[in-house]
Amino acid sequence: MNGVLGMIDLALDTCLTGDQREFLETAKTSADALLTVVDDILDFSKIEAGKLDLDPLPFDVRNHIARVISPLASRADLKGLELICDIRPEVPEEIVADANRLRQVITNLIGNAIKFTHLGQIELSAGLDGVEDGTVCLHFSVRDTGVGIPPDRQESIFQAFSQGDKSTTRKFGGTGLGLTISSRLVKMMGGKIWVESHPGGGSNFHFTIKGAALSPQGRANPAEAPRLNGVPTLIVDDNALTRRILAEMVEAVGVRPAVAPDAAQALRELEAAARNHAAFQLVLLDSQMPGADGFTLAAEIRQRAELAEAAIIILTSASQHGHAARCQELRIAARVSKPITRSDLMDAIRLALDGGLPPANMSQAAPSRPPIGASLPHEPPLRILGRQSDQSNGRRRRA
Repeated sequence: MNGVLGMIDLALDTCLTGDQREFLETAKTSADALLTVVDDILDFSKIEAGKLDLDPLPFDVRNHIARVISPLASRADLKGLELICDIRPEVPEEIVADANRLRQVITNLIGNAIKFTHLGQIELSAGLDGVEDGTVCLHFSVRDTGVGIPPDRQESIFQAFSQGDKSTTRKFGGTGLGLTISSRLVKMMGGKIWVESHPGGGSNFHFTIKGAALSPQGRANPAEAPRLNGVPTLIVDDNALTRRILAEMVEAVGVRPAVAPDAAQALRELEAAARNHAAFQLVLLDSQMPGADGFTLAAEIRQRAELAEAAIIILTSASQHGHAARCQELRIAARVSKPITRSDLMDAIRLALDGGLPPANMSQAAPSRPPIGASLPHEPPLRILGRQSDQSNGRRRRA
């Protein structure tokens, strides 16, 4: 299957007619679905045979979850859904557990949430349920605003080849093994899984796992605290949960946050702070808001002399691209994709406040390029290895 998918990807990179591209994209979607079925059946077979073992190793909880949800955020965004990640401050930085199996459970639950949700948002949260003799119990939940599950089906969905109702397989596809596998994996990791749901009201899947904690509860790099302590920051986002998460993230490093739900309220907050000689040094703007979006608000800020010096970070969805020129025009310091992780946000704040180089996983407004042929400063001369034709004797020699 991987060979089939690889060849289809190569074919999609060639010159194709519209019909050919449509056929190949359909084939790729079908192959992806079949690969998921094969993986589920193989995992289920291993579990039934008692041959599936855990591989507990130390890993960074926040960085691992960020890598897991990144591709899922793109899938959610294609459906117009917002994927929010909320890792509570008390969660340890590093634990010993099977990171790959944790990834599998989170991927299954968020994948199901995306499949069964047509409007609204999906929230992944992680908290600490308790600590005993160096062993922590982490509590995860995946909440959606989807179709919900009838009460009489909430236990059977964890059984093999079972889904919410008889029409689910026909309408949404799938094997009905994802939740069964997740349930077995969670049990192997010392936890449990359950669901709270009702039809039309969305679902909230909970699960716990246990692992040895290698570091204290999560906190930002203490070296950042003196630099950021007391920096007045305005967070502008129409989603109340996102505002709360962002405020908690920046408060952890001493930043002093205020929040606004829309552009109009944000301008009032900015103007009032400027009048009181306490202007905001940093503004975090959601790019997609009802009415005036983040870029419109950024343009308004830049047009007002008393506000124009604020450093601006724009928060975009996973599928938003092509804003580099506009960011440069509006002097936007950094662009961070949702769902926002603490490390990405801290990198963006550092970049916005002191002009440091952007990390690889964060976009920055593209700097102006030197003209073609212009010399680049501090670059050593280049030596090039090539082949030179010797016209006198028809032979080639190395240069």
